[in-house]
Amino acid sequence: MFPTDIKTPTPRRFNPDFPGSRPAVQALYQVGLAHYREKFMVTLDIELTEDNVFRDFEGSSRFLSMGGEYYWRDDFHLRGGLRVNTSVTDQGAKEATTLTGGFMYQPFGFSIEAAAMISKYEVGGTVGFGLAF
Repeated sequence: MFPTDIKTPTPRRFNPDFPGSRPAVQALYQVGLAHYREKFMVTLDIELTEDNVFRDFEGSSRFLSMGGEYYWRDDFHLRGGLRVNTSVTDQGAKEATTLTGGFMYQPFGFSIEAAAMISKYEVGGTVGFGLAF
């Protein structure tokens, strides 16, 4: 969580068309629940950000995330999720929902992860490599 009085660095003004002020860092609040079983896990998260300490949560600031992971084998997991923007506005984010699906494979102490994300406005994906311990 960050208080909203923290300021980001002021950008250099090589071009007078660029903004001269620096925006404040928004406060971020996130709370969630997770339920684990032998073969699967499910989660539910709520994420809130605010523009001003004295206002309620506004604009594009309320997200609800639901996800799950199925442990197909000890070294291979299937993942899926849904992120819902509960406050789509003209000024804020236009994304209403984002659907994700992916997997994680951990052979010989390494980790390989991949996911695809689909929404109304765009399609994307990620791939990650790392050490599993």
